[in-house]
Amino acid sequence: MKNLPITSRNINAPIIDLDRQGILGYNDLASDAWGKQKVVSDYSLMHCMATFDISPKVWYVDENNIELANSSLSTRATPKKGGFNIDSGASINDSTVLRGKRHPRYQPNRGWIFSTAGVLPSKNALGKRIFGGYTEESGFFFELNNGVLYAVVRQANWQYWTATVSQTTFSITDCTILPTSTVIVRTRSATSNIWGTVTTGYLIANSVLTFTTGLAAGDRVMVLVVDDRKADITQTVVSMGVDIEKEVVYDIQSQWRGAGDVFFFVNLTLVYTYKNLGVNTQPSISNPALPISFTAINQGNQVSMLMGCADVSSEGGMVDKVEYLAIVNKPQTPIPVTGVTLPDKVLMVVYTPTYFKGRHNSRDFQVLRVTASTDANAFLNVYRSRNPIWTNGSLLLKARTDGSSLLYDNGLDSIDATVRGLTLDIASAELISTFRVPANDSRSLDNPHPTKVDYTLSHGDYLIITGLYEKNGVANMLSIIELGEEI
Repeated sequence: MKNLPITSRNINAPIIDLDRQGILGYNDLASDAWGKQKVVSDYSLMHCMATFDISPKVWYVDENNIELANSSLSTRATPKKGGFNIDSGASINDSTVLRGKRHPRYQPNRGWIFSTAGVLPSKNALGKRIFGGYTEESGFFFELNNGVLYAVVRQANWQYWTATVSQTTFSITDCTILPTSTVIVRTRSATSNIWGTVTTGYLIANSVLTFTTGLAAGDRVMVLVVDDRKADITQTVVSMGVDIEKEVVYDIQSQWRGAGDVFFFVNLTLVYTYKNLGVNTQPSISNPALPISFTAINQGNQVSMLMGCADVSSEGGMVDKVEYLAIVNKPQTPIPVTGVTLPDKVLMVVYTPTYFKGRHNSRDFQVLRVTASTDANAFLNVYRSRNPIWTNGSLLLKARTDGSSLLYDNGLDSIDATVRGLTLDIASAELISTFRVPANDSRSLDNPHPTKVDYTLSHGDYLIITGLYEKNGVANMLSIIELGEEI
């Protein structure tokens, strides 16, 4: 009678009899309900390389907490010998963050795995190097901090309030603030749908948040308390004969179902397990839709890391579904657009906010179709921007009532009755496509192959639809944007 060898992962599990169950896995769910062996193929949710550049289609770069307009302009996150070279910067407290635009959505009842490879030079330098799937609020990642290598799980708890007139103090009762916790404060005006991070003008002491200036009635306030659970894996890695200053492969595997264990691997060997099942009293991570990210911070020395390709896959996953939604001008209120010599008139704007309900917005959108109709020959232009400039008027972002994170401006006032005449400075945006719409007709621009062509809006992105009359004069245009939201 043959038994399944006991590995480091199932050391506490009962031995499984292969002759009796006929399975290759190491738990009782390795076969289906009829006793047939399950077969798992990984499906890549996001993968990337830096063969030629740090493509702005795939990456954002923050230098000293400021996002660059174009990731390819960075002098700290650069392609080098086929890999990503992330440099902290020369001054103390300089930081560089390279993060993927996509938030690969966790596929329920599947495994999640992050994979990369890299070289960490001057491993004992005074600096921090982080790589894995993470945001400022949650994640799984490796961290090399002043010569010590950690396996880290990041979790956040939060509490909301709605302010009364001139309210300044808020008692934090739902979160425990530890000496090692990072506390983030965000607010939203009662008259706005945009959340922002507050860095000054408040104090937290004895679990009480106090603002120096009173808030307005209806303003929203949120406190996020972020904690990193760290396990020192330095000696384990050294005992394996691994030199992290040389080429090493790293993997992180998670069972996340809201609960589940997390496994960290170095050179394909399990080096640490976070045992959460039967231990935690809350989900092991607050948001599993985690972008691929790399961070380098100068804590006394300029530090860098040279990383190879990176991937996040769903174990046993597949092409996922998205939730359909559309943004439409009111048919009885078309937008007049003028001749080709004048600024582009905005027909529609959709915006994926940086924060949704005060937290990092991980809901990405797939652009499916843009449609326009007109009463005279005109052109429809599709732009994308992170920081658009409006040359006439200002943006009026409205929230949907269906629970979507998307905000939109359909060129009309708050009750969708009056045209506001918003125009775009096209130098502040990237032209994606343009097409001609014949008079008294409609035309559509489709994603030609949604499962192959990934046209994604991530948090902080604007998609802007503008129109131009073909001749001097006025055409009246309507537009529709159809999207899929990854909820």
